[in-house]
Amino acid sequence: MNKYPIISVIIIMLLFCNGCNFTPTFDVAPKISYKSIGIYKVFDKSRSTPSLTLYYDSIPVSLEYQDGDGDLGLDSTDRSNPLFMLNNFDGSINNHYNNYHIKMYKKVKGIYTPVTFTGTSGSVNGFDETFPSLTDRNKPTVIKGTLKHYLRIDDQSKISAQIGDTIQYKIYIEDRQLHKSNEITTNDVVIIDYGI
Repeated sequence: MNKYPIISVIIIMLLFCNGCNFTPTFDVAPKISYKSIGIYKVFDKSRSTPSLTLYYDSIPVSLEYQDGDGDLGLDSTDRSNPLFMLNNFDGSINNHYNNYHIKMYKKVKGIYTPVTFTGTSGSVNGFDETFPSLTDRNKPTVIKGTLKHYLRIDDQSKISAQIGDTIQYKIYIEDRQLHKSNEITTNDVVIIDYGI
């Protein structure tokens, strides 16, 4: 039996596999999927008034993300870029100031209705937030992972939702090239309690 053809085949296969690139390729626009949501009550001593205890609901939301060039997250260095400044040139709030875009809904007789924000905030709808850079900016790379972000509801939230309301969120993220991800919907959570 001639062993050489078998050895040749094995060598060719090894050379082929050695040249394989197993790095996943993703679109440069981020993609997210819903993972989990929770809620718990936080007791926090006031820094300005130590005898005062503040109560608020902390809502951790976990998303799975993937991005083809790793340009996710904003830092203080981005704020000098007009794309990410708080205000547009006409004085209106810049929708790209935040990169974690949130819409909040409450369940009313089985129907989800938008929750309105009546206070002032550094976002267009009052709910948007920012997460920091997830990678080294000098090394563009494919990234994937879990993004866990904590939302907060307290007596200063200025929202049209109350204790006992069932709420859910719709969320999308944005990268530094202003590519928008898909939008996900969370499961329901019930507002526990907040106030002083």
